Amino acid sequence: PTPRQVKGTKYILDAVSRLQREGLDFEFTLIEGMSNEDAKKAYEKADLLIDQLLAGWYGAVAVEFMALGKPVMAYIRDEDLKFIPKEMRDEIPLINADPGTVYDVLKRYLTGGIGELIKRGQKSRKYVERWHDQNKVALMLKNDYETVLKGRM
Repeated sequence: PTPRQVKGTKYILDAVSRLQREGLDFEFTLIEGMSNEDAKKAYEKADLLIDQLLAGWYGAVAVEFMALGKPVMAYIRDEDLKFIPKEMRDEIPLINADPGTVYDVLKRYLTGGIGELIKRGQKSRKYVERWHDQNKVALMLKNDYETVLKGRM
C-alpha cells in the first residue's frame, strides 16, 4: 500500500533486473496490487522479503514476515537505534541494505547465503515473539505511561 517512491522499489527492481541479466536463477515477486489473501500466499512461498530501502526502519509487513520465521531485508538507520532498548537493538535480525548496497547484499544471499537466511529466519521468529507480542508491547506502553505520569505528580 505504500507508494513505490517511499519504499525505494526502484532500487529493488534495478538490483533484481541486474542480477537476472547476470544469469542468476531466482524467482522474484513484486507484492503489489494483490488481495490480502494472495499476498499472504506469496509470503508463505517466499524465502526473503525486501521491505524498504529508504525509511530507516521496518514496517508491519516485515513483522508479519518475520512471524512466519522468514528473513527480511530493510534499511535500518543506525542513528535511530539509540531510541530502542539495547537488547532489542542487539537482537534485530534484519538484513540491512540501502539503495547503494541492495544489489551486493541481495547477490550475496542469492549465491550462497541460504544457510544464513535460514538462521535469520529463526532469529526473526524469536525477535517477533519477544519484541512484537501485543501483550508485551501493551505492558511496556503501560509502564512507560505510568513512569511519565508519576513524573508529573
